[in-house]
Amino acid sequence: MVELSDTEIESVRDPLSETVDFIDSIEAVCVKNAAAISTVGGNMFLSIPGVGCWTLVTQGARPGLFPEATNDEVDVVIMCEEWVLHELLDPAMVVDLGEYADAGVFAADGDFTVFQRLLALAQGGGSMVGVRARKPS
Repeated sequence: MVELSDTEIESVRDPLSETVDFIDSIEAVCVKNAAAISTVGGNMFLSIPGVGCWTLVTQGARPGLFPEATNDEVDVVIMCEEWVLHELLDPAMVVDLGEYADAGVFAADGDFTVFQRLLALAQGGGSMVGVRARKPS
């Protein structure tokens, strides 16, 4: 049996670089161009089990990205496994969110277009997620 040190265990729990880059890109928009964040047109809660959760506030008195659940009203809640988020971020991937929802690795409740607009903004403009992925019914 192979035993892992506490450091090795913690490194396994660290978010993958694609997740860090995605969160960093949202934070950069919030800091460098706060007006752009309002184009998302809704507040969002994103949860990645074992990694973290974030509340994106685009409307109201305190817009920004918060690394926790807040008391702000949200328009969409997204829960997905980290690898699902990476597939959503990859324009080359064809994603079947209905299949992922059935498998229990993706769930969405609310206005999914908020998430699509966030992806487009985080990716610097256009996003194929609207074509590649549809919110499960």
